[in-house]
Amino acid sequence: MTDETQGADAFPNTCWSRVLGHAADGRRDPDMESLLVAYWRPVHAYLRMRHGLDVEEASDTTQDFFVQVLEGGVVERADRRRGRFRGFIKTSLDHYVIDRHRAASAQKRGGDRKRLSLDVEFDDERAPALPDPKSRTPEEVLDDVWRRELLSRALEDVRVELEQEDKPVYYAVFADAFLAADPPTHRALAATHGISATDVSNYLQNVKRRYRARLRQAVAETVDGDEALDEELAWLFGADGA
Repeated sequence: MTDETQGADAFPNTCWSRVLGHAADGRRDPDMESLLVAYWRPVHAYLRMRHGLDVEEASDTTQDFFVQVLEGGVVERADRRRGRFRGFIKTSLDHYVIDRHRAASAQKRGGDRKRLSLDVEFDDERAPALPDPKSRTPEEVLDDVWRRELLSRALEDVRVELEQEDKPVYYAVFADAFLAADPPTHRALAATHGISATDVSNYLQNVKRRYRARLRQAVAETVDGDEALDEELAWLFGADGA
């Protein structure tokens, strides 16, 4: 069973709704933690671009910021009328960095700060190079990194799903058709994978449906309402501004 349409039509239990509704009760929401993991790299890049932090400082600040998000201190500032989680992230980060600088003057790095356990793999030594600040604003960098993260995670979810269904050839055909620098023809794909041209067409349609559904589901977790979902999807695919 696949979940190609699950979560596309309703919003009562989105991460964004839950974090606003339960910011002060101290509970840890596993889905909210997963959402923050997806924002790790965008936040890290934003802190380096906007606040001039080095890679290590940005990593520490990112994890400390997420502690505050999960435990309510930052979320209390959120505007409940705001539809986009990434808008909240940008505004809250700036406030948090200011407050952090005020509180850090009498504290050694790594002192009594609470550590956050998140399932995230981030190697400081392989942090991506940032663009020229004259060409991109920090806000644009966060948006761009978040867009890439969202697309990458949706694609990985589809790959894992197909492997679990014993259909790895579906993803292999899709990857060859859309992720290669020089995409082959359907006839070439059929020859490469030992299937018919009709199978190639069917496999591609199947994977594209799954991919769109995964993206819609992922975006739905970061907004609060149908209108905000439509706007965020339009932004994701470049039809609207950030």
